[in-house]
Amino acid sequence: NRHIKNADLNILAAEHQVWETTALGLPQINGTIDYQSYIKTPFDIDELDLVINHQIAPEQEVHIHRVGRTGRAGKKGQAFTLCTKREQFKLDKLEAFLNTSLEQRELANPELLSKPTFYPTMATLQVDGGRKQKVRPGDIVGALTGKDGIAATEVGKINVFERCTYVAVTQTKAKAALKKLSEGKLKGRSFRVRRIRG
Repeated sequence: NRHIKNADLNILAAEHQVWETTALGLPQINGTIDYQSYIKTPFDIDELDLVINHQIAPEQEVHIHRVGRTGRAGKKGQAFTLCTKREQFKLDKLEAFLNTSLEQRELANPELLSKPTFYPTMATLQVDGGRKQKVRPGDIVGALTGKDGIAATEVGKINVFERCTYVAVTQTKAKAALKKLSEGKLKGRSFRVRRIRG
């Protein structure tokens, strides 16, 4: 049956897409998704400033596709690949395939790890509501800065996705912002909110 063959091909394409996003290091969600839903919600990244590969892909085309996620459409980006001396032959094959030499650097001295750790100035909160629930950045800012809230200067970048929203807030106000969003309402309803650690 032609429809069954097409469905099989689409399943293979979806599995390849999952493999590709795993290779990018994006978080994976375990669960089932129906065939129609996959078609309605394609995966795409508009801008990516940096790609870090933890190994060289076995096929040169795959590796080039991975690093090609940055610097698209005339934009600038960087790509780094971490590899060991045992992978030098893969690096040589990649350079031959590209017909260019790649800049190689040694990693920093491990003794640097004993120095004080850098702590980011911002914390990230995840709200389990996004475009599908009609959440907008203004709703988040309003909820955070409303009565007894935090100052607007304490709120950073807000990224609204299909089913969730990520909000950057200063570390010093993260606990208050988490409480404000968890106990308050957005669009007249409550959403689960958590702090992203890492």
